[in-house]
Amino acid sequence: MTILTSRLKVGRAYVQTTALANTVEFTDESMLVYLTDGRMLSVPILWFTRLSSATPMQRANIEIGGGGISLH
Repeated sequence: MTILTSRLKVGRAYVQTTALANTVEFTDESMLVYLTDGRMLSVPILWFTRLSSATPMQRANIEIGGGGISLH
């Protein structure tokens, strides 16, 4: 008896299932995170002690890490 199996070929190993951070901007009161699916998330800077005490120049040094899953 012969058993035939087939394999699905996937173009990439990781398939994105959530929106990821694309760019980040700051206003005087908010952090604006633009996501890869076109949405924008606005968060008050006062929620983050370090961001609220940082200068605009320090806030501009933000890095998007992990392909869009973290902000540093």
